[in-house]
Amino acid sequence: MDAVLPGLDDLSLVHLIRTASPLPVLVVSARTDPVDIVLGLEAGADDYLTKPFEVPVLVARIRVHVQRLRHMIGRERITTVRGFGYRFQP
Repeated sequence: MDAVLPGLDDLSLVHLIRTASPLPVLVVSARTDPVDIVLGLEAGADDYLTKPFEVPVLVARIRVHVQRLRHMIGRERITTVRGFGYRFQP
């Protein structure tokens, strides 16, 4: 999720997603201040990536979170992760 969303409090959205779902939440934000990063993580984000970022770093972080999700739900194979118009095959 991108931490700057018009009309939405991003930290509240992270908290809402976290309480409703065990899926990993990765915040992608232009906010680079350590206070913003800490607040995002404390709101429930599993990871926080600041812009600009390198695509290989984003892909590696998604893979790590998918691996943890596989372990958590006891499913060896998650074939596709989809969201926001993107499809990722770990």
